[in-house]
Amino acid sequence: MCLNNECFDFQKFSKSKVAVFISGPGNLEFPWALETAMRLKGAGAQVAVFDISDYALKYSARIRLFNKILPVKTRRILRWILLKKKARIEQRFSKICSDHGILYSRKKSRRTVNEYRLNKLVKISDFNTVNWGILKANQLIHTHLSSKYKKNLLGEDLVPLWLVNVIQESVLETLDFINSISNQEFAYYFVCNGRQPVQAALTTHLRSQRNCVFLYEGGGGYVFPEILTKHIDYWETNPANHIETQSKILCPKKLDKIDQSTTDKVMSAFRNQSSIPYVLNYLTNNSQKFDEKCLGVANNYAFFTTSQYEFSILNEQVRNPKYFQNQVHAIRSILHNLNLNDKLFIRIHPNDPNMPSHSEPEWEVFRENKQIEIIHSNDRLNSYDLAKYMRANFVWESIIGYELALTDMPVAVMSEAAVWAPCMPEICVFDEKMLRKFIVHPSRPKFESLLSYSNYLAQGGFPIKTSHEEQGRKIFLLDEQVDVYKKVFNLLSDKIRINIT
Repeated sequence: MCLNNECFDFQKFSKSKVAVFISGPGNLEFPWALETAMRLKGAGAQVAVFDISDYALKYSARIRLFNKILPVKTRRILRWILLKKKARIEQRFSKICSDHGILYSRKKSRRTVNEYRLNKLVKISDFNTVNWGILKANQLIHTHLSSKYKKNLLGEDLVPLWLVNVIQESVLETLDFINSISNQEFAYYFVCNGRQPVQAALTTHLRSQRNCVFLYEGGGGYVFPEILTKHIDYWETNPANHIETQSKILCPKKLDKIDQSTTDKVMSAFRNQSSIPYVLNYLTNNSQKFDEKCLGVANNYAFFTTSQYEFSILNEQVRNPKYFQNQVHAIRSILHNLNLNDKLFIRIHPNDPNMPSHSEPEWEVFRENKQIEIIHSNDRLNSYDLAKYMRANFVWESIIGYELALTDMPVAVMSEAAVWAPCMPEICVFDEKMLRKFIVHPSRPKFESLLSYSNYLAQGGFPIKTSHEEQGRKIFLLDEQVDVYKKVFNLLSDKIRINIT
């Protein structure tokens, strides 16, 4: 695992009794759980898979029709009607487990919430003293709904009571389930990611009982899945823990096995912008070019912010008190070191055009500053075009810092939690002293510094061998396609199939 000088090795679980959880619906968890279970079984472990994805349906994305959100059961009913029974992903998964001596059980949710009677709004702070098991309710509400609304919510923000209740019911049902299997005495547990409510409930409760829980998540390859092999990786803490992820990236064993041709693919795709990272086209194909008339009369700089609504309840991030503590702190320090006629552009992380985000109010404190121009998240300005006009660029944690470094633009990373920061010490600007030095002489990373993170993006973790996905979200488990229409529905649009996958 490369944490504390110990790399993750499936042989560690040989002859052990291991549980793997599928804790949410979707096209990722089943393939990831299958890869994990099959690798554990191949290493000689006694494996049981528990599919409790039904518990998460209550708070998962719903199907919309004519701008109306349909009931929770709609997707399940449509799957029964439209898809071949044996080809449904859960049925195919069950058959594979049976064929390979892996125990598999699927649990149905028994708890329901009448959301139509709960249309009142409540403050997140109303739940400051409420616990669901050992989970603090306000923290879980905050993390999940911030991600849902694409906005870092505050304690005084109002949220729908019915949404709070479905999170609560999902968590309580999960805790009941964990207690029901506690007598089976598993030596290890594997859970996906840990950020969503069911995942967080599983992980925190099991760890509170001193159980060993590993979290799995997509690893290398996902940055450009059309040209790379997808990988899966495993964390002893959680995927949001930058210290553990950095230890993976800089693991000497991994760096000794850098595949230059694969790494070149990654760097070339970024440099040429021939592919869209993670298939998320934040800029859209019609992004706007930067207008040179906006430049200041002296030196120009840009700060690229990081979205603040995606975080994990499992990750209590402790920052070095001598370093910049947040993005506002970093920007204030930049301003303090600029000359009077210099200009700073704050490029707020662009939103996904398909998922509009709310404006983040913390940037408004700079609105009246004449040295600053704020470019909002819904602005389709091409960030890379902006960057090339700057004397130097600053980033907090966003991957755009790595992208700019690849194109040989002067760039500084200002957060120690940026997973790629330790790879490029030449451009780390974590405190006031480092900042002053960088502004005088904006630097670029050495080519060798780019290799380790490029290598992790390409092949971090373990290659996924038991599943693959083709264009149009056609998912294959052991080379057999799942979620296939019944013959009578073959003429239906693939869009419908994707919506019920």
